[in-house]
Amino acid sequence: MTTDTAKKHSPMESTMHVPHGSVRVATDVISWIAALAAVRVEGVHGLVRPHRQGSDNVLRMSHVHKGVAVKMLDERSLTLDVWCVMDARQSVHSVAKEVQHNVAEMVERMLNLHVVDVNVYVAHVAYSA
Repeated sequence: MTTDTAKKHSPMESTMHVPHGSVRVATDVISWIAALAAVRVEGVHGLVRPHRQGSDNVLRMSHVHKGVAVKMLDERSLTLDVWCVMDARQSVHSVAKEVQHNVAEMVERMLNLHVVDVNVYVAHVAYSA
């Protein structure tokens, strides 16, 4: 017995319908794409887990995706929260805008999803010698 609820996608993935079936993308994959786009921005020292502060909590590259929270609004649209550690020598406003742009562009281009918002949280500012 199949119900409409059973047919719906999990909130932990995005579903794309293609001519020969469907493609499901896990939110961890979306997090990875967003995280890699964010850390490529000059002025981003790294990412941290949500609600963690301090430069000693910067995620290693193998866990950088944990610095992004994905909220699926429906099958094709989402919001992203990115938790950054910024370089103190850069303009926080400029870097945050670039993070928003890079993350949205990469997710939309690679996955053909609609990014409604990219919220950037500055968890810490890193001072390097």
